[in-house]
Amino acid sequence: MEEVEHRTCPKCGEPKPATTKFFYKSKYGTLYRCKTCVNKYQRIRRHGRRDEANKYHREWSAANPDKIKLHARNTKIKLKTELVDAYGGCCACCGETELEFLTVDHINGDGQQHRARVNDVYRDIRNMGYPKESFRILCMNCNFAIRFGKTCPHQNGDKVP
Repeated sequence: MEEVEHRTCPKCGEPKPATTKFFYKSKYGTLYRCKTCVNKYQRIRRHGRRDEANKYHREWSAANPDKIKLHARNTKIKLKTELVDAYGGCCACCGETELEFLTVDHINGDGQQHRARVNDVYRDIRNMGYPKESFRILCMNCNFAIRFGKTCPHQNGDKVP
C-alpha cells in the first residue's frame, strides 16, 4: 500500500493527509490550510459582513433573473422526481408514468389546507418522510375524477365513449 504524504495545517497545527479531501488547492496548485480551518474562517468572515453579502446577493439576483428562475425550476423538478419515486413512480390508479402528468393526491382531502399552511408542498412531504398513509401519486385525470368524493373511472370499470 502506498504511503500518503502528510501535511500540517499552519492554522490549527494538525497533521492530515495531503489530499484534496483535507486541504484546498491554491491557485498555484499547492496545498495550504486544511478545509476545517478555511471553512471556520469563512463563516466568521461572512458573519461580520452580512449586510454587504446581502446587498451583493440582491444585486446579483436582480441582474440574473433567468439564472434564478432556472435554478428554481430545476430544484422543483428534482423534488418532484424524488417525491414520485418515493411513492412508486407512477399513478396509483392507472399507472401513468409521465412526470408532467403526475401530481400529489392528499388522501384525506386536506390539500387546500396543506397548501395554505406550507410554502412548498413537495419539500414539506419530503421533510415528513414521504408518509404513505396521507399522500399518493395520481395523474391529473385520476386526481380530478376523484374530487368531491367521486370514484375514478379506472376503479369502477366505466368506459367513456
